[in-house]
Amino acid sequence: MDIRDGFRLGTEAIARELCTYPRFTRRAYSSYLDPKAIQLPRTMFLVIACEAMLFTSSIRRACLQVGPRNEALGNWEVGMALRQVGRVRCEGTNAICKPRECGWKVGCAMDEGSAAVLDARVGECVAKWSVGGGTGRAAASVAFQDELGETLCVAVGGDVEVYELRKAQEPIQTYALSTEEINQVVVQNRGKFLAAADDLGLVHVVDLEIQKKFKTMRGGHQNMCSTVAFRPRRSWEVVSGGMDCRLLRWDFSRGTPKGAWEMGSEAGESGKVFNPPMVHSVAVADTEDSGLSRLTAVARGDGVVGVYDLEAEATTKRLTGRSRNRNTDRQAQNSTCKMLLGQDRGGHRSAVAHVTFGHFLGRCLLASGGNDRRIVLWDLSKSESEAKVLEHNNKRKINWLCPGDKSGSCLYVCDVGDDVFVYDIQ
Repeated sequence: MDIRDGFRLGTEAIARELCTYPRFTRRAYSSYLDPKAIQLPRTMFLVIACEAMLFTSSIRRACLQVGPRNEALGNWEVGMALRQVGRVRCEGTNAICKPRECGWKVGCAMDEGSAAVLDARVGECVAKWSVGGGTGRAAASVAFQDELGETLCVAVGGDVEVYELRKAQEPIQTYALSTEEINQVVVQNRGKFLAAADDLGLVHVVDLEIQKKFKTMRGGHQNMCSTVAFRPRRSWEVVSGGMDCRLLRWDFSRGTPKGAWEMGSEAGESGKVFNPPMVHSVAVADTEDSGLSRLTAVARGDGVVGVYDLEAEATTKRLTGRSRNRNTDRQAQNSTCKMLLGQDRGGHRSAVAHVTFGHFLGRCLLASGGNDRRIVLWDLSKSESEAKVLEHNNKRKINWLCPGDKSGSCLYVCDVGDDVFVYDIQ
């Protein structure tokens, strides 16, 4: 950090930057703030040094934001950080995906009507081809069908095209699902079903084994359905979110909703929301932890990452039975809302574009990326006030986040620029 810029931003910002260095103590000020090293006038240097030494409380608050306190050691631990370890040129990438069992392969949906596969080991695009019959329609979303990443599903317009990467010039299967644009396509972790969300507010489910549409779920969203996700521990359930600010839980074996949540109506909301809480992305944790596997994370347009326990809604329904009314419905929704991770919790200052769960350094964490160009990692096993683990400032707005395999600590990031970045969480 340039100390001269920090002086203009305030001494507290300087203290926050200094305390991120390993084994930072009061004594570190004298060695780090060297007037010769930073080439400042001696008067300005003395002002900065004295002010920084007086702001011990600011230093401690900054340490709280960077990492948790280790009471056994009696000092402040340095938190995790994102370090860029790779970068692959891939112009106009809208969305990315990764197969479950292949850590280096990344699929890309591109704006220019094409799809691509990147090799993160060498930092190159190893395959690129036109989709949508060469019409130039943008590819909105991608998902690998199998665990090793040999087959890629691409959403183009109202169709989902399936490509085998060994001969990717022509699709091996095309599913005509909608008359409007498909916004996201996902594949169940077992590879049997595919789900797609479209602009009509519909959620389509395809049986990939028999290669036929299985179900279309209607009547849940009054506006565009922007996102969909399977629930790994509930083999017949998906969750969807839309521009109508609603989150829905579906039983796709019957094609009926099992619950609905209105974003922004939770207890404790300040009401000072300038952007509507549209649902841009949903994520469900694929983990053996029974507590985390119940949770669904929602990226909202009002800058909040909402965390909901959908199983709590089912419990409330069983307890209240037929006596439910509008008040009990609101109480049920409040009981399912576990966290509202907004700006007051160190979260995003504008709309959240994407959320995803990943296994980083042996822990299942939630990553969120927003239009404020920030990436934030959250530990949902902690309380709301302590959930934030780290933040990273990206150069551009975030489009998509994708975690690496469970044994690693990588995070793939796609923004509005022309590159896909590979970050290592340390």
